[in-house]
Amino acid sequence: MKSLNRWEPAMRSGRHRCMTSSSSSPKFFLTVLFALGIVTAACGGVDVSVSADDSGGLPVDPDDTASGDDGDGQIDQDGGDGIILGGGPYAIGTVKIVVEHPEAETVTYELACFGDTATLIPDPTDGVRADRACTALADAAIEQYLAQGADPGEICTEIYGGPDLATITGMLNGQDIDRSVDRSNGCGIDRWDVLLADVLPPALGNL
Repeated sequence: MKSLNRWEPAMRSGRHRCMTSSSSSPKFFLTVLFALGIVTAACGGVDVSVSADDSGGLPVDPDDTASGDDGDGQIDQDGGDGIILGGGPYAIGTVKIVVEHPEAETVTYELACFGDTATLIPDPTDGVRADRACTALADAAIEQYLAQGADPGEICTEIYGGPDLATITGMLNGQDIDRSVDRSNGCGIDRWDVLLADVLPPALGNL
């Protein structure tokens, strides 16, 4: 009988361990979760679900994409607030200019103007700067003259400025350009020396 009594505390301790482990069984946790669900429903129910998109599992504010912001803090070209490609003080177009004089070497150069960039080929060309020339080509008066020519009714003084001849061809602001400029009278001299002063090199005149 004493031997049986010696094992009785161990048996009681074993029953205690079994009872303790049974409280952590899956059935126990399911019962607790079910009870919590009933309490939540009784309190009105709070939806804590989070919507996710395909970009990273976080909610997306529609205002972040409506303005054209691509995430880098800048507005896209079609957003209306950014700098448009080609915007700037220069004209849009490319022109080739050939300047001839019977007693001098012919000078040929090109201007490539794209709004915010101005290129002169070859650079340097005596008497011509890319930035000034492309800015001048953006002037409405110069564009009108190169595209449409001189006013047929203009009155010019009979002054001869020399045999210089410039031919300007190409495309300027969407218009085909094919214009010759000489110095056979006061109108031609004025166009060369004033209107196109930044586009053409200084005339040689009578050598």
